[in-house]
Amino acid sequence: MSPHRVSTPLLGVLLLSTLCLGAAAQGERRYFSEYDYPLDGPEDALYYVEVPLPENPGGPGYRYQAHYLENDALYAEGIRSGPGKDEQWFGDWRYLYPDGQVKEKGHNDDQGRPDGDLISYFANGQVDEFKPYRAGKLEGVEKHYDDEGNLLIEIPYQDGARHGMQIAYYGGSGGTEGGPDGGQIQEERRYREGRYDDFYNRYARDGQRIGHASYVAPGVFMAWTRYRDGGYARREATFQRDAQGRPVGVGGAGNINVTPLVSDTGGGVGGFDPRSFGMGRNVGRAGR
Repeated sequence: MSPHRVSTPLLGVLLLSTLCLGAAAQGERRYFSEYDYPLDGPEDALYYVEVPLPENPGGPGYRYQAHYLENDALYAEGIRSGPGKDEQWFGDWRYLYPDGQVKEKGHNDDQGRPDGDLISYFANGQVDEFKPYRAGKLEGVEKHYDDEGNLLIEIPYQDGARHGMQIAYYGGSGGTEGGPDGGQIQEERRYREGRYDDFYNRYARDGQRIGHASYVAPGVFMAWTRYRDGGYARREATFQRDAQGRPVGVGGAGNINVTPLVSDTGGGVGGFDPRSFGMGRNVGRAGR
């Protein structure tokens, strides 16, 4: 036999070995649902990840890539601590729609905490949500939009807690003018250190204020609402707090003295004039 000729049985063994080595190099596929839960097989799976993941030579974690099962398009990529549901991201990461449009992107620090702007997108490319993070906590103004680019709500955060005036917009609904800056305000609601501060304003689509609530004196809380016919309704509560911070009224701790609802159909019945209450004032938490 020629020294350069390989017998048929030996050729088959070499071919089988090559195929086995190729399969080993490709690794194993792990399948996941649309909610990132692991599955035993491709049935009902949205995407898959091939393991083992390549190591990240520049730092912690592994080079992570996931692909849609349907068309093998890229589903997500970045540096991650592993292929599982709750693994941490490091550095820049992103998720994509099947057509390649970015669905969500963000940045995590070397401890795996969100650090920077986390932005999600609608399928048409418009921003859906914008969330600013610093060392794992929200810091700044979170924003939500509709799929036409109209700003719907702004939520201020400080050290991970709502703090400041939360503003909701009509966002172009009902014929109002919207846009990336929001347009007509629907409601303002104030927070301090994660707690609602008992202060709000509500507005009609034409800009008229139709509701307000705040403290008008130490221990005196009042709210009013304007109806379409021009009439008003008000609610007043008078209370103090005990050493444990519980409301104290005539009935003891935990009770509040509340006046009955008063309807003023002419703007003056019962002596109530909304212009004398909370109009243009930013009443604080006096007496709280």
